[in-house]
Amino acid sequence: LARERRDTDGDWLGIRRPALGEMLLAELPAYRRRALHNALAEALAELPPGPWRDERLSRHRAYGAPPRAAPRALVGLGEWYESRSMHGSALQALDRAVLDEHLDPLTATHGALARGEALLGLGRQLMAVEAFAAARRLANDQGREDLVARAILGLAEARFRHGDARRCTDLAAEC
Repeated sequence: LARERRDTDGDWLGIRRPALGEMLLAELPAYRRRALHNALAEALAELPPGPWRDERLSRHRAYGAPPRAAPRALVGLGEWYESRSMHGSALQALDRAVLDEHLDPLTATHGALARGEALLGLGRQLMAVEAFAAARRLANDQGREDLVARAILGLAEARFRHGDARRCTDLAAEC
C-alpha cells in the first residue's frame, strides 16, 4: 500500500491506493494541503503538455488556490472537466466548491450551471432540472439575464431529455 524512500533531497512516501492518499491528505492542515498541491502543480508544469499532465495540473492548481479564490478555482475546474465530458470529476470539484465558505453568488451560479451540464451528461435529467432551476434563481437575484437565459436553455434541454416536451416548449418560449 505504501513505500518509504529516504533520499538526500528528502524523504518520499509512495502510495499505491488513492483512498490511502486521500486519508493522509485529510489529516494535513489546509495550508499544508494547498502547499502540497501547489508544489505538484509546479512540477507538472515542467512536463510536456498532454491529457494526463493537463488534467492533473488543472486539479492541483485549483486545489492549491488561496482560500478566497478556492471556490472560483474549483468551479473553473468543474467547468474544465465538463468541457472534456468528465462528468463525475466535474461533480466532485463542484461539490467541493459548494461547501466552501468563500463561495460568492456569481460563482455559485456558474457552479450550478456546470452542475446541471454534468448531470445531463450522466443522464440524471431530474437532478439536472434542480441544478438549472437553482442557477436560474441565483441569476435572477443578480439581474444576470445572460445567465438566466443559459439556465432556461439547460432546463429546456433537461426537460426534453426527460420526455417532457410541453415543459420544454414552455421554457423555450421564455427565451
